[in-house]
Amino acid sequence: MSFDEACAAERAAIMRRAGVTKDQFDQAIAGEIVSRDVRVRLWRALKADPSMHGVRLLGGSAQEEMR
Repeated sequence: MSFDEACAAERAAIMRRAGVTKDQFDQAIAGEIVSRDVRVRLWRALKADPSMHGVRLLGGSAQEEMR
């Protein structure tokens, strides 16, 4: 499997675990507006807690750094 194939397979696995569409995933990766629900599902699919990284997810596509 090539590097590009491995990257595509991992992206597909993350999208499947998160239950998001390719468009939603691509928008999130590009930093475009996606719903809070999509962002929460992506964080969970990555087995990560935003607060452990100093991030609090807000409505819309907003987030803020926690101090």
